[in-house]
Amino acid sequence: MATETNDKLPEGWVLRELGDRELCEVVAGSTPSTSNPELWDGDILWITPKDLSGFKGVEINDTAKKITRAGYESCSTHLLPAGAVLLSTRAPIGYLAIAGKPLCTNQGFKSFVCKEELNNRYLFYYLKSIVPQLQAEGSGTTFSELSKQRVSEIEIPLSPLETQRKIVSKLDAFFAEYNAAKKQHELAKKRSEKIMQAAISKLITNAAGTWPETKLGSLISLNYGKGLTSVARSGGRVPVYGSNGIVGQHNSALVNQDTIIVGRKGTVGALHYAPFESWPIDTTYYVSVTQGIHLDLRFLYYALKQYDLLGMDTSSAVPGLNRNDVYALDFKLPPLTEQMRIVSELDAIASQISSLTDRQSRVGRAIGILPSAILRKAFSGELVAE
Repeated sequence: MATETNDKLPEGWVLRELGDRELCEVVAGSTPSTSNPELWDGDILWITPKDLSGFKGVEINDTAKKITRAGYESCSTHLLPAGAVLLSTRAPIGYLAIAGKPLCTNQGFKSFVCKEELNNRYLFYYLKSIVPQLQAEGSGTTFSELSKQRVSEIEIPLSPLETQRKIVSKLDAFFAEYNAAKKQHELAKKRSEKIMQAAISKLITNAAGTWPETKLGSLISLNYGKGLTSVARSGGRVPVYGSNGIVGQHNSALVNQDTIIVGRKGTVGALHYAPFESWPIDTTYYVSVTQGIHLDLRFLYYALKQYDLLGMDTSSAVPGLNRNDVYALDFKLPPLTEQMRIVSELDAIASQISSLTDRQSRVGRAIGILPSAILRKAFSGELVAE
């Protein structure tokens, strides 16, 4: 499998296939019979792609399932040494890790035991750099998969061993800084959310003591959205809302005034304020205020953020929000002038937070493109160029 690399490799570099046994050994995995309990709950680590779902590190030292010696001997899995590079090649393609301890894999992996002239972390980072290409190379009717033969044909731009070590050192340092920056970015987003919640708590929750209380169902109706497939959306000026927010545009509206979109299925309880016209789809509710009730929709939008609507999911299979549960909630309603004063203050805070989060989003996008850029430099020789 030819890979997309610089046509002009630096002096001393060569293209080699990973199936070259002088470079590394490509090893497949297997699964013992799941119907025989004697093959399971042993002390031999046995990894599946699920173990790497959400895994952020490089070395993995534990697995959710373990097999016995009998389980190991019952199938064609192999005990890989510590340092082996693990690549998931089905369901999905592209999870990567290095074995921190000897372990076995299921058939969802092709693993690499590196020989002396190939640094295992150098291989790990190279495979990381070509994950999109590997995913595009997958084939299969049930799910996409890479065969052992196709994996063996992957070409790696192999630099001298000392150069490999220098590249790995630079990449280790970069990804340590990158992960720290990414963590700080996520913390900044969470801080912004906490600032808004604190403001709502101060201006609504803590001030509600003297306001008259009623049930939310006497103030509003939660109306079902209407299905609108992506094919049917015309791409006009009207935003189409799903439970996660805007999912497209259309040329006509289901709702011709301001409303609040509430996630009904999927992202249960998510809240989105929709000014002007909108089309909420069938995974959502949209809010209408009961006739004769003096309730500012922006005030309601902020007030609803006090409630744990996600915790009101009553479905055991697909998450769902029952509107009758929402109607039963106690709600304290201040005079309209007080609502408008609170909304003015909260809108001002939200505007400041929005400016901050916009900057954070730009930073996040910039951070996101850095890994692919640095990996391209690494395997074209630019990262260690004199």
